Amino acid sequence: MRLLKESVLQIWKARKATVREEIAAAERAANAIQDELHRLDEAFLFERTIDIDTYDRHRDKLREELTLARIEGHSGQIEELDVEGILVFAELFFRDGIAFDGNEGWWTRRESNP
Repeated sequence: MRLLKESVLQIWKARKATVREEIAAAERAANAIQDELHRLDEAFLFERTIDIDTYDRHRDKLREELTLARIEGHSGQIEELDVEGILVFAELFFRDGIAFDGNEGWWTRRESNP
């Protein structure tokens, strides 16, 4: 169990940095799209430089892009679950440890190799 935990943590720490970068990139993209939506509103509502059809078409496109950027950010947040907490739970759940035979699979130490 200790070796499995160390291996998972090592892999997770490497992945965690990448996940945080992906979340930050998604947040930057969402903020940029939100800024575009504000500029679009200003162009239509205050400056009257675009017509309603152009406004609607661009607004819908930007809203779709914003939704996708937010979904991407949330996916990254879900992936950033507390792996260390999950491993602590696994240690409690498998108090006697687990074993791997190298070919066939995993089993608890209380079980015999199937």
